[in-house]
Amino acid sequence: MKPSRWKRGLLIAFCALVAVPLGLLVGARLCSYAGVGGYTYYGWHTNKLSAGRVVALAQDFYGEPPGDRILAPKSSHCIVIADPAGDEDDCRADRLIAVEFDGQKIEVPRKLLH
Repeated sequence: MKPSRWKRGLLIAFCALVAVPLGLLVGARLCSYAGVGGYTYYGWHTNKLSAGRVVALAQDFYGEPPGDRILAPKSSHCIVIADPAGDEDDCRADRLIAVEFDGQKIEVPRKLLH
């Protein structure tokens, strides 16, 4: 005996309602095993500056290395020596970053570096 059209449609709809969520669940599990989800992104937009990175000053800054006071003009390039950030997402704009400018070490607030 051949099933009627509506019974066949009902069977297909039921299979789709079961198969789609099950497929999504299995896919999510496979992605988590592959390392696709559930991690912290340490990409281009972290706030911590790595040592050796070249940065530019956003405005004029008077640095005070041992012995004298120097002017580091806006758009000057510096090399990061150390960043005391506690983690990758440290957003304190006033933390002092040790940079090398014209061969001298000065400390510049993070908010002035780009």
